[in-house]
Amino acid sequence: MSRKQANKSNIRIGIFSGKSMNYNLAILETLFQKQGTAWQIASALQKKINPNEQKEVRYYRAQKIYSVIQRKSGRLADLKSKGYIRETNGKWKLTRKGLIALSIEKPDLVATGLQASKDTLATIFKEYVNAIPNETLREPLGIQIDLSKIKPYLEGIDPTSILRTILEESRILLSHGIELDSISEEDLLDLVMIRSATQGSKNSR
Repeated sequence: MSRKQANKSNIRIGIFSGKSMNYNLAILETLFQKQGTAWQIASALQKKINPNEQKEVRYYRAQKIYSVIQRKSGRLADLKSKGYIRETNGKWKLTRKGLIALSIEKPDLVATGLQASKDTLATIFKEYVNAIPNETLREPLGIQIDLSKIKPYLEGIDPTSILRTILEESRILLSHGIELDSISEEDLLDLVMIRSATQGSKNSR
């Protein structure tokens, strides 16, 4: 199946169905823009769900939303258990699996966001590459890998392009019936790499 054939109509994501759909989508959208605490997320959701609400009602509404998303069986705990978000030092972040889910439901939003953050992503990726030690690794089969020679190649990679490829390949895999709610992020990304490598091998023939 080609990328053009992998449209949203034949992809079903469990978190985007039922009564919790609006909350789940709003949480992923909010965290795509910026990580935040549960209260910051609740305040953002209040503005997103009820943008025209009077000022005196906003705090009360945000408290109700906070209760819904923060409780033990709330939206944040559910999305975390399914691998769409994670919490670090009290702040919630979108995972790559969460980004994949959002890209299925809101492709234009994600495409625009990635383009807008292209320079930021490139800076972060370059810092990550620079932090790799200049040493030679010896693999179990005796193969030596000189990291200092690989780093210049890595610095030339566009991380935004990598993310786009991951999103495109994930969409194709999901269109074949993989349930995003059930599969782990690691297993999905392994499948993405296998498919990408297989397609690359076919195209090189």
